[in-house]
Amino acid sequence: MDTISEHVLRNKYMLYKIRHENKMKAHNDGSAYHMKDADMNKTYQCEWALWKIHPDINKKMTRKETEKYVKRICKSKFWSDYHTPRIEWMKDMGAGRRQNANATKERIRFSPSGASKYVVLHELAHVAGYMNHGRGFRIFLLKLVSRFLGREVSKDLKKLFKEIGLKTSKMRAAMDYETWKERYLRYVR
Repeated sequence: MDTISEHVLRNKYMLYKIRHENKMKAHNDGSAYHMKDADMNKTYQCEWALWKIHPDINKKMTRKETEKYVKRICKSKFWSDYHTPRIEWMKDMGAGRRQNANATKERIRFSPSGASKYVVLHELAHVAGYMNHGRGFRIFLLKLVSRFLGREVSKDLKKLFKEIGLKTSKMRAAMDYETWKERYLRYVR
């Protein structure tokens, strides 16, 4: 195999850095709207299993209770770096579609029947900027759950994520050029 020039290696390293940085921020800055949400179904499966373990966290609250719960969280020190979302209520579910809520960075729309404490936390994780159900979302959701539903619930959710193969650890920092070059050259040979 021909030796790869230093110039080509530096360009490949720059592409590696760009991809790594995009992967780290794509889950938090709202830029991931266009990305496929590959972990959504697995995340929902874990949440449904968690509701069987802790049925009280999925108990429906009235509209008034839901709004009060959102306000309580948004006034907490934990939430101080994020903005308070606008709360809206869906008129109906349309064509029999079942959906508890949906969120953007600006607002949360709840179903007419109200929402549970867990659903509120799930949607607040989206409001915080984690639009997909990727690693960043799961890490932030576990923090929310630990703070507002308890460590035991958070521990069980983390265990369920692990069992299904969803990561909840922070991503490693990008490799420096020399380390990357050594691994890259070992791989291409």
